[in-house]
Amino acid sequence: ARASSAARDCASNSRSNASSAASESPRASAANGCTVHAFEAQRVIAYMVCGTLALNSVENAILHHLAVGNVEGEIDIPKFDYRQISSYGSVEFGEQQKEFIGQPRQPSSEKVRQVSLDGMNLRSVRLMKIDIEGMEEAALAGAKFTIERDRPLCLVEWIKSDKAALVQFFKQRNYTVLDWGMNLLCLPSPADFPFQHQLQTL
Repeated sequence: ARASSAARDCASNSRSNASSAASESPRASAANGCTVHAFEAQRVIAYMVCGTLALNSVENAILHHLAVGNVEGEIDIPKFDYRQISSYGSVEFGEQQKEFIGQPRQPSSEKVRQVSLDGMNLRSVRLMKIDIEGMEEAALAGAKFTIERDRPLCLVEWIKSDKAALVQFFKQRNYTVLDWGMNLLCLPSPADFPFQHQLQTL
């Protein structure tokens, strides 16, 4: 339920551990006059990302404390003890936490608003990175209009989602889909990027 998107609204990022790249990705986008829109559903992690951006004087990034999916509404925030060392970038917003992150999941006591990327009305989206621990299909379902209108380059993690369904989503929209480890690199056709010939086309 997290997502990143780069827009000029030039990029969109859905990821809970977005703080690791919070200072570098916006700097690269700033050179092109772009704004990075990052989405983080875990409140504590969202605060950390905001702190990272502020400490690094990053002015072209906007952090949205929101979950990303295919419908508007509210969803439970999984509860963990953030004072413990755990893999918070692997937190899953589904009915259960399938991957052990270092501690058991506790009953939720907090909700977060969920939005669709289409509902955000971002304009001229050039890059979309989605890594949201099994909710990738839902996020894409809520971003159909944006993807079809702007045809951004998309990088989507598949390891907790239906890989074939993700590939089909982009092929139906005339994208070239490349296998890049745990991710799918989806290029709007016709595409001729120098690196694409080094990757397997799905």
